[in-house]
Amino acid sequence: VVRTGQPAVEVTQDQATAQVPALAAGSNLGSWLYESDRAVVQAGLVGAVTAATDGHELEPGLGYVTSDTAHDVGFARRYAVIEVLPLSIKPLRAWLRAQGITGVTIKKRGVRLDDEELRRQLRIGRGAGTGASTIVLLTRHAGRQVALALRAD
Repeated sequence: VVRTGQPAVEVTQDQATAQVPALAAGSNLGSWLYESDRAVVQAGLVGAVTAATDGHELEPGLGYVTSDTAHDVGFARRYAVIEVLPLSIKPLRAWLRAQGITGVTIKKRGVRLDDEELRRQLRIGRGAGTGASTIVLLTRHAGRQVALALRAD
Protein backbone atom coordinates (compact mmCIF):
# COMPACT_ATOMS: atom_id res chain seq x y z
CA VAL A 1 0.00 0.00 0.00
CA VAL A 2 1.49 3.31 -1.10
CA ARG A 3 0.20 6.64 0.19
CA THR A 4 1.51 10.09 -0.58
CA GLY A 5 3.96 11.28 2.07
CA GLN A 6 4.02 7.97 3.92
CA PRO A 7 6.25 4.92 3.67
CA ALA A 8 4.93 1.94 1.72
CA VAL A 9 3.27 -0.78 3.80
CA GLU A 10 3.28 -4.43 2.79
CA VAL A 11 0.17 -6.45 3.62
CA THR A 12 0.30 -10.22 3.28
CA GLN A 13 -1.99 -13.19 3.75
CA ASP A 14 0.03 -14.09 6.87
CA GLN A 15 -1.32 -10.97 8.57
CA ALA A 16 -4.95 -11.82 7.79
CA THR A 17 -7.35 -14.04 9.69
CA ALA A 18 -8.54 -17.12 7.82
CA GLN A 19 -12.19 -16.04 8.14
CA VAL A 20 -13.01 -12.33 8.19
CA PRO A 21 -15.33 -11.86 11.17
CA ALA A 22 -18.46 -9.91 10.25
CA LEU A 23 -20.43 -7.84 12.72
CA ALA A 24 -23.53 -9.77 13.70
CA ALA A 25 -26.96 -8.33 12.98
CA GLY A 26 -28.18 -6.36 15.96
CA SER A 27 -24.65 -5.77 17.26
CA ASN A 28 -23.59 -2.24 18.04
CA LEU A 29 -20.74 -0.68 16.13
CA GLY A 30 -17.54 -0.07 18.02
CA SER A 31 -16.17 3.37 18.83
CA TRP A 32 -13.80 3.24 15.85
CA LEU A 33 -14.25 2.60 12.16
CA TYR A 34 -11.38 1.56 9.89
CA GLU A 35 -11.58 2.15 6.15
CA SER A 36 -9.38 -0.46 4.51
CA ASP A 37 -7.24 0.84 1.67
CA ARG A 38 -8.77 -0.07 -1.71
CA ALA A 39 -5.72 -2.20 -2.55
CA VAL A 40 -6.33 -4.25 0.62
CA VAL A 41 -9.99 -4.77 -0.28
CA GLN A 42 -9.19 -5.72 -3.88
CA ALA A 43 -6.51 -8.16 -2.72
CA GLY A 44 -9.00 -9.85 -0.38
CA LEU A 45 -6.94 -8.93 2.70
CA VAL A 46 -9.57 -7.20 4.86
CA GLY A 47 -8.83 -9.98 7.36
CA ALA A 48 -5.50 -8.22 7.99
CA VAL A 49 -7.43 -5.14 9.14
CA THR A 50 -9.74 -7.17 11.39
CA ALA A 51 -6.70 -8.96 12.85
CA ALA A 52 -4.77 -5.71 13.43
CA THR A 53 -7.74 -3.99 15.10
CA ASP A 54 -9.40 -6.95 16.84
CA GLY A 55 -12.45 -5.85 14.87
CA HIS A 56 -15.32 -7.04 12.69
CA GLU A 57 -16.23 -6.13 9.13
CA LEU A 58 -19.50 -4.16 8.90
CA GLU A 59 -20.71 -6.03 5.84
CA PRO A 60 -18.76 -8.72 3.97
CA GLY A 61 -16.78 -7.35 1.04
CA LEU A 62 -17.07 -3.63 1.82
CA GLY A 63 -13.78 -3.22 3.66
CA TYR A 64 -15.11 -1.25 6.63
CA VAL A 65 -14.06 -2.65 10.00
CA THR A 66 -15.34 -1.61 13.41
CA SER A 67 -13.56 -2.01 16.73
CA ASP A 68 -13.84 -0.79 20.30
CA THR A 69 -10.15 0.12 20.46
CA ALA A 70 -7.99 2.58 18.55
CA HIS A 71 -5.06 1.09 16.63
CA ASP A 72 -2.62 2.63 14.18
CA VAL A 73 -2.86 0.59 10.99
CA GLY A 74 -0.75 1.59 8.01
CA PHE A 75 -3.21 0.12 5.50
CA ALA A 76 -6.49 1.51 6.87
CA ARG A 77 -7.77 4.96 7.86
CA ARG A 78 -9.24 5.34 11.34
CA TYR A 79 -12.34 7.38 12.19
CA ALA A 80 -14.15 7.96 15.47
CA VAL A 81 -17.80 6.91 15.23
CA ILE A 82 -19.95 9.80 16.43
CA GLU A 83 -23.44 8.59 15.52
CA VAL A 84 -25.15 5.72 13.70
CA LEU A 85 -28.37 6.61 11.88
CA PRO A 86 -30.67 4.84 9.46
CA LEU A 87 -30.06 5.98 5.90
CA SER A 88 -33.09 8.22 5.72
CA ILE A 89 -33.12 11.93 4.87
CA LYS A 90 -35.26 13.25 7.74
CA PRO A 91 -33.34 11.69 10.67
CA LEU A 92 -29.99 12.54 9.07
CA ARG A 93 -31.04 16.15 8.37
CA ALA A 94 -32.41 16.53 11.91
CA TRP A 95 -29.21 15.17 13.46
CA LEU A 96 -26.96 17.43 11.36
CA ARG A 97 -29.02 20.50 12.29
CA ALA A 98 -29.08 19.56 16.00
CA GLN A 99 -25.27 19.35 15.91
CA GLY A 100 -24.94 22.68 14.06
CA ILE A 101 -23.16 20.97 11.16
CA THR A 102 -22.96 22.86 7.88
CA GLY A 103 -20.03 21.09 6.24
CA VAL A 104 -20.42 17.46 5.20
CA THR A 105 -17.99 15.19 3.41
CA ILE A 106 -19.97 12.29 1.96
CA LYS A 107 -18.32 8.89 1.52
CA LYS A 108 -20.16 5.83 0.32
CA ARG A 109 -19.54 2.19 -0.35
CA GLY A 110 -22.18 -0.46 -0.92
CA VAL A 111 -25.10 1.92 -1.52
CA ARG A 112 -26.42 3.54 -4.68
CA LEU A 113 -27.21 7.15 -4.06
CA ASP A 114 -26.48 10.41 -5.83
CA ASP A 115 -24.22 12.47 -3.53
CA GLU A 116 -25.35 15.83 -4.93
CA GLU A 117 -29.04 14.94 -4.64
CA LEU A 118 -28.48 13.89 -1.02
CA ARG A 119 -26.67 17.16 -0.33
CA ARG A 120 -29.67 19.10 -1.73
CA GLN A 121 -32.15 17.06 0.31
CA LEU A 122 -30.21 17.62 3.54
CA ARG A 123 -30.63 21.39 3.08
CA ILE A 124 -27.62 22.37 5.10
CA GLY A 125 -25.71 25.52 4.41
CA ARG A 126 -24.10 28.52 6.01
CA GLY A 127 -27.24 29.65 7.81
CA ALA A 128 -28.13 26.16 9.06
CA GLY A 129 -25.60 25.85 11.88
CA THR A 130 -22.35 26.84 13.54
CA GLY A 131 -20.05 25.87 10.71
CA ALA A 132 -19.02 22.55 12.22
CA SER A 133 -18.26 19.74 9.80
CA THR A 134 -18.36 15.96 9.79
CA ILE A 135 -17.87 12.98 7.54
CA VAL A 136 -21.00 11.02 6.67
CA LEU A 137 -20.42 7.47 5.48
CA LEU A 138 -23.27 5.82 3.62
CA THR A 139 -22.88 2.04 3.75
CA ARG A 140 -24.52 -1.21 4.81
CA HIS A 141 -24.57 -3.01 8.13
CA ALA A 142 -26.38 -6.33 8.61
CA GLY A 143 -28.16 -5.91 5.27
CA ARG A 144 -29.51 -2.43 6.12
CA GLN A 145 -28.37 0.89 4.72
CA VAL A 146 -26.94 3.18 7.42
CA ALA A 147 -25.42 6.64 7.69
CA LEU A 148 -22.46 6.91 10.03
CA ALA A 149 -21.31 10.30 11.28
CA LEU A 150 -17.54 10.13 11.67
CA ARG A 151 -14.65 12.28 12.81
CA ALA A 152 -11.25 11.84 11.19
CA ASP A 153 -8.68 10.73 13.73
